[in-house]
Amino acid sequence: MTTVLETCGIQPQAGGGAELLLPLSFFDMTWLHFNPIRRLIFYNHQCSEAEFSNSIVPNLKHSLSLTLKHYLPVAANLLYPFDTETSKPVFRYISGDSVPLTIAVSSLDFDELVANHARESDQFYDLLPPTVALAVEENYQIAPATRREIDRRFHEGVGYDQQIRR
Repeated sequence: MTTVLETCGIQPQAGGGAELLLPLSFFDMTWLHFNPIRRLIFYNHQCSEAEFSNSIVPNLKHSLSLTLKHYLPVAANLLYPFDTETSKPVFRYISGDSVPLTIAVSSLDFDELVANHARESDQFYDLLPPTVALAVEENYQIAPATRREIDRRFHEGVGYDQQIRR
């Protein structure tokens, strides 16, 4: 069972810029019509729940904020035009955009999750955050470019989920 402790948006540290429009490259366009990538990466990091909540999570948030200052497209949204004949998809960052971050606690067995054998994929679905609904603005669909999730399991591991829409 997985319990969400916190959901927040991490913004780039101040000084990241007001607005940025970045056209997609040829390679981005290739992946644009595929389903979003959803993967989980597990780290064995033994610590107390207090250390996780009071030290690791705040440091992670601060580090992510500092990093986003230099990589604004990660916090950007993908603008996909309804009419691709007149407009092309672009990544748009506006001051205030953020990367969603979910922090959760799970009672699943860490060793079972990372074991090197076949198993039912159903046990992993609770660890993935729900997909974000697309928004509409004028002539565009808007989707977040990335998303992050940190998951805490039995004082043993931190999971990291990255979803990139391309």
